[in-house]
Amino acid sequence: MDQKENSSVIEIVKKNWVLIIILVFAIAIRIYYFSLTIDQPLWYDEADYLSTAKHWVTGVNYNINQQRPILLPLLEAIIFKLGGGESAIRFFLALLPSIGIVILTYLIGKKLYNKKIALIASFIMSVFWTLLFNTVRIHVEALLMFLLFLSILFFWKGFVEGSNTSKLLFGLFIGLSFLTKFTSFLLLATILVFLVIIHGF
Repeated sequence: MDQKENSSVIEIVKKNWVLIIILVFAIAIRIYYFSLTIDQPLWYDEADYLSTAKHWVTGVNYNINQQRPILLPLLEAIIFKLGGGESAIRFFLALLPSIGIVILTYLIGKKLYNKKIALIASFIMSVFWTLLFNTVRIHVEALLMFLLFLSILFFWKGFVEGSNTSKLLFGLFIGLSFLTKFTSFLLLATILVFLVIIHGF
């Protein structure tokens, strides 16, 4: 790394030092709870999703609940197929999305309001108990929030700022969120109301 690149990294750190501290804190608290709960018994929902994934990968006898959306057990099945276990599933499908939500909260807050509000919102999200609760469990909530926040970010970039690529990404992530939990339709309904208010019929 040359001197110019060095100084540009230092400049970025200086401008975003509060965000960096928030992210380090968010990662630390999540890893702490993750390590405490790694061997806890599975809840019914967790066991249901994991059993579905095991059924697809190993053929274990299990009656699949047809009412559950497909994305979470499908991702779990991929991790099982690649040789990962329950800990890997918790890491990739709960812990990482939870950290991503803190970052996305900042990016959305900065776009919709300003940097100060974005930092406050991301700090609140870093300690938000509902998110922390779902960070250490194999539920759909952390993954769902991550996909919904991505949808909001790309919606704003696409339909407010006019980026065509972002419009496509919005469609992709809102679709994936629907395959994670059907209630994500509520976000789409809210967005449609927003578009009607701003642009009319």
